[in-house]
Amino acid sequence: MDRRLLVQRLAQRSRKRSPESLTETADQDLEPVGYWASLGSAVLDRAIAGRLPGGVPVGPKRGRTVHIYGDPSLGKSLLVDVAAKSTLDQGGIVLVSETEGSRDPHFARAIGLDLALVTIQRPRHIKELFDAGLEWIADSRKSGFTGPILWCWDSLELTQASETSGKRRQDVSIAYGAKRPQEIADGCREVARVIGREPTSFLIINQVRENPAVMFGPKHVKPGGRAVPFFASVEVYLRKSKLGVFRGVGGRPVGLWVHFKVEKNKVAPPLVEGDFLIQYSRGVNRWAGLLEALEADGRITVSRTTEGELGGQEFTCTKTGEVMPLTSFAKWANANGGQL
Repeated sequence: MDRRLLVQRLAQRSRKRSPESLTETADQDLEPVGYWASLGSAVLDRAIAGRLPGGVPVGPKRGRTVHIYGDPSLGKSLLVDVAAKSTLDQGGIVLVSETEGSRDPHFARAIGLDLALVTIQRPRHIKELFDAGLEWIADSRKSGFTGPILWCWDSLELTQASETSGKRRQDVSIAYGAKRPQEIADGCREVARVIGREPTSFLIINQVRENPAVMFGPKHVKPGGRAVPFFASVEVYLRKSKLGVFRGVGGRPVGLWVHFKVEKNKVAPPLVEGDFLIQYSRGVNRWAGLLEALEADGRITVSRTTEGELGGQEFTCTKTGEVMPLTSFAKWANANGGQL
């Protein structure tokens, strides 16, 4: 008997016995990611997806859990707003579980984010966060919505485990002790069941804390236990870049360079590093950093007159040998995103 026909018949019988199991053959069930929620920076999107367009995978059949963590004041919450706008532009909807109070309407207007299309929940503790978020997603699916959903948690570090009792010492032990990782693990397990069957992605923002007891190796600690790194398909660590502050006319600081490292990736090759630029009044710069990344990979060469300085304002594609002015780099990168 033909094996292909046998497998199709078995899948058909399984669907009849258990319709909720969503049984399909692998060639029908497994699809490459088609929808990406951009994080604003082309070099960061490329590092996560392995190509352009890229960013947070949000469909078309199922989503992913993405964990972005790093030092304070590096623009992690700004990445949430940029990803939200990208999801809305693709016909999706956005839920933000807010515990920091860091949403900025001025920045939202600057990037064109329509806040009327973003739902914000302010849960008191982790259990309420997961219960309310999963209920919101279930209601949206029951209403007939089949598009991508982006659920953002900003941030894990400031969300306590459960309601406090009024005794401070006991409250700290309950809210930030061993109970919190257990509740996070239980919630992530429920989220994994949802995003494995629907185009729903879970973006988690987290801080890092210094561990002074460590003498060798990484000295930062990710709050929340091991559940989030286990369930996350992508983990991105952010820290201050060696490039420092980006200064404009007169030496006035107008932006900040941020270094990233994709420490875990089930979408593309991991351990990719780079730098992207956040401009204070405009948001994430789309193309800053990609030029250096492509040059380091040998995809392009940039003309230079002196060591370390851009010279003739031209770059050459090593594959085609085409020479183009730097002013057309953004257009060229956008047109050749799938090959970058």
